[in-house]
Amino acid sequence: SIEKKNYLITDKMPARGLNYYRLTQVDKDGKATLYGIKIITIKDKESGISIYPNPIKGNVVHINLPKQFSNQISIQLMDMAGRVLLNRLYENVTSNLEFTMPEKPIKGMYLLKVDGYQPVKVVVE
Repeated sequence: SIEKKNYLITDKMPARGLNYYRLTQVDKDGKATLYGIKIITIKDKESGISIYPNPIKGNVVHINLPKQFSNQISIQLMDMAGRVLLNRLYENVTSNLEFTMPEKPIKGMYLLKVDGYQPVKVVVE
């Protein structure tokens, strides 16, 4: 008899914009079935953050914010699993901010998170 199981997983840190998901089913006998990619678009009420260059080619990223911050804000670079790789605190931030990393991250996809906004996907070339 076929045993039916239901599964649920929640992406606790979806990025603003397009998010890609794919399901792989592995049976007890080891046979794997790969299902098609599902694309989910996350829209943010507090939109307006832009990051350039994206893809990143060096260790400096410019962030345009929709407003100025007189209090302290945190900007974090995270891997796609949500682990914080770099955390910087800034005070009295204008709408244009230069985020300088100690070194260029290794090639791949990351999330850049600014306090109060959804993470933005960035690519490092």
